[in-house]
Amino acid sequence: MSFKKTSKAIRLLTGMLTLCIIFSAAFVGIYSTAAAADVPNSINTEKFVPPMFDNSQAADNSLEMETLEFKGTSYYLVCNEAQLRAIGTGKYGMNLNYMQQADISLSAGDWVPIGTWDAPFTGTYNGNGFEITGLTMTDPDAEIIGLFGVAKKAHIYNITLRDYDIASAGKNAANKSVGAVLAIGQGSRSYDNFVYPKEAAVSIKDNSSEIERYYKADSLPLFEITFSRLDENAQRTWLEKLYAESDFAFFSVAVRGLGSNSPLLADFAEKAYTDEEMAFFSTLTDCMDKAELELWLDRALEDGNWAFQSMLFDKLNRSEEFDELEEKQQKEWAEAQMAEYEKAGVTMVDEKTYYYQGQLVNIFLDIRKEGSFYTLNMNPKGTVNIKIVRDAKNKITGVSYMTEAEVIELLGDMDDPDDKTGVAIIPVDFKTVAAGETIFLGEYTLSDGDEILYDISAKTGNRMKVFFAKDNQEDVAYWSVNNLRQPGEPLECIADFTVGPPATKPGTYKLYLQAPDGTLGTVRGSVSIVSADAF
Repeated sequence: MSFKKTSKAIRLLTGMLTLCIIFSAAFVGIYSTAAAADVPNSINTEKFVPPMFDNSQAADNSLEMETLEFKGTSYYLVCNEAQLRAIGTGKYGMNLNYMQQADISLSAGDWVPIGTWDAPFTGTYNGNGFEITGLTMTDPDAEIIGLFGVAKKAHIYNITLRDYDIASAGKNAANKSVGAVLAIGQGSRSYDNFVYPKEAAVSIKDNSSEIERYYKADSLPLFEITFSRLDENAQRTWLEKLYAESDFAFFSVAVRGLGSNSPLLADFAEKAYTDEEMAFFSTLTDCMDKAELELWLDRALEDGNWAFQSMLFDKLNRSEEFDELEEKQQKEWAEAQMAEYEKAGVTMVDEKTYYYQGQLVNIFLDIRKEGSFYTLNMNPKGTVNIKIVRDAKNKITGVSYMTEAEVIELLGDMDDPDDKTGVAIIPVDFKTVAAGETIFLGEYTLSDGDEILYDISAKTGNRMKVFFAKDNQEDVAYWSVNNLRQPGEPLECIADFTVGPPATKPGTYKLYLQAPDGTLGTVRGSVSIVSADAF
């Protein structure tokens, strides 16, 4: 636990003025306070140690107090537990002025509050910025509970009370007064005091029941705090549950509660990588050091795992390297793809122009074996519709003409099913989109009157953005939809736009999908571009 400290200059000045407060109090008037008079946010003062003061009393627990004479007033200097407990006994009366001169750690015995109804404390006590640690009261019948019990027209200030435990005291008392520093103040002033109770010990059983309650109540902060207190087996059980249920939010805060050397980090990173659960893997990497990230990047490079490479390069602040690698890879892929199509009889002039048996292709479709779109291109000037045929291993085995039924199924039931030219459908199908990631969905030439239709949803995630941008101007978005998930509602980007003035001009634009606020999961749908000529 950390505590605020004032500057030394201020504390020293305040300390020197402390004694002046005592003499000037009569001109201020009576300040009435009760049990809640402790002021935890007041400014502490500098410790005032008299010249030539012998601090050895703090160690030997001597009962005899030294005194300090200041402007005709005597102050009794409290250095240890015995002297603190002696206040109000013998020659150390309730009406004297006391000033603490050392940190005092109290023994295990129950504390007896200073001052009673019959003999209230009427003097002054200056804690002087030192601490009193371990004050304990357990008497269930106690009616007055605190460091000071009853005080009358007293000044009690600048006390730091730490690790005190008075929670069980007074449980049987019908009427009780409780105050960590002062229980009952009759015209007294209690100020500039700092109190820090002892944290209660919580059993493993208590933690287990509490974390279940916080989970059901959807309380992420309390869940995170309690998770860190569980033993390793209980933490593993919870992580497995959250992972199996795809509860990314609770999984993320749980991971933050793991120790840096916890073997659970490595275990679940391996599991998420194997399962290609990028969102879960990403939050685990936040707990990894640079060396661990480098090892995972080497593995992703060796495995050819493109998505994980992108994320790990980003975690290592080496995004430029990935961009260069991606550009090189795309070039190599394009060349290899062009050669593969050529073997099947399809001539690829560029990304927009395909020929098959001497005819310009209108619809060119290449589908992966699992059914997600691989390549879909439409050229309104084309005259034939073809599709690439692949085997179970994704190897091209041939080319076939698309039937009218296949074209209708692909493009949907539009007003004129016989005229499918001028319609481009860009499929969207991603298992995850990492937090902050922007995915390029292609480059398109848009004309006045063209219609853009978004229909994309994400099963998990907070915010999703779809937009067009000019080349090298991703910060300026056109036809943008940026939606935040609302309670109880699906996260969707559904909208339609018409290209044209005054907002936009015809031209070539790039299409992007972005996860601006946390990871998106199971992102599916499509973006359709309908040429004005198609109407």
